[in-house]
Amino acid sequence: MLAAGIVLSVVNFFVSAKYGQPAGPNPWNADTLEWSTSSPPPPYGSVHIPTVQSRHPLWDTHDEEYDPEDARVLDRERMTISTTWLDARPVALAKMPEDSIWPLVLSLAISAIAALVLVRSLWWTLAPIVVGLAVTALWLWPKEEKHAQ
Repeated sequence: MLAAGIVLSVVNFFVSAKYGQPAGPNPWNADTLEWSTSSPPPPYGSVHIPTVQSRHPLWDTHDEEYDPEDARVLDRERMTISTTWLDARPVALAKMPEDSIWPLVLSLAISAIAALVLVRSLWWTLAPIVVGLAVTALWLWPKEEKHAQ
């Protein structure tokens, strides 16, 4: 049964790749903002930080991208609007973290811990545990803010 399901999925993949039509930007007529972008999506996401007026932003009449004064173009830093959880009213600007190698190193340390536990080398497991704790501290330690002058 498993093999039949895998074969059916592989056949479906190749038939769809050859004869299928590309999906549009919102093939299911969903109501959330991730479906408002083109397909494939651009690497920057959205030029203007979108605002919402309801829990179903693509179904209401509000234009989420409307920003005639370019007040919501945050092109100098990685920031986003923080909103209330229920009504999505803007309350603050949140600074997004910069790209970092530390999550990858931490995942490798956790993988090493799991592999060493599986082969029952418990004393050797201490090394990736220490590395994982050190990486976590380096990754999460507060950094000094750089202020533009």
